[in-house]
Amino acid sequence: MPDAAAPSLSRRVLTAWGDLRGSYRDLLARQPGEGALLALLMAAGLLFTVAGALRLATDPARAADLPPVTAGSVIAAAMILPVGLYVLAMVFYALAMIGHGLARLVGGTATGRESRAAMAWAALVSGPVVLALSVVSVALAPAIGAAEAGGIAQLGSFAFLYAVAVCFADAHGFRRAWPVAAALGAVVVAILAAGAAMADGRQPGVETLLTGASDRVP
Repeated sequence: MPDAAAPSLSRRVLTAWGDLRGSYRDLLARQPGEGALLALLMAAGLLFTVAGALRLATDPARAADLPPVTAGSVIAAAMILPVGLYVLAMVFYALAMIGHGLARLVGGTATGRESRAAMAWAALVSGPVVLALSVVSVALAPAIGAAEAGGIAQLGSFAFLYAVAVCFADAHGFRRAWPVAAALGAVVVAILAAGAAMADGRQPGVETLLTGASDRVP
């Protein structure tokens, strides 16, 4: 018979910041399956997606480039949202795999499932923080400006990184979380830098292609 006094998932998420390591161990004690971990990641992805949409409101330049909102665009977005959340969950899984490999190289002891659970729980518990900071940034944007408001919203990234570091440190038996945070932060920065470099490298080729196509138009 299930324990009637057991806290709900929402309560566990909202109180997890009082003891991140303990809340992660509680998740493991419940022995979630892969389907449950995927559901946690997709729920976290929904929170991150809403937060990202709100951040557009603090950047008028980016918002101006978006197409107008119509009934058709809303229906299309609702139809592709589950696919987008699944893809975002796979991104979280990829980060978990990278973090697991790095941790094992330096003596980490967690299994792959425990690392995936650490990523799922860290993403879920940081999701409300990311969303709350985005709401605050939108509310303060008219008073402090878009750039400053965007900086407030970006604090959510540090909350996510901290939660991942603490959960991974506990999973792999590390006493301190800051080396994990530094390593994961370096990986994320490297990935972003590589992506930016690839985008810059492709741009001349795209311009050349467009120029050549225009030259061939009679």
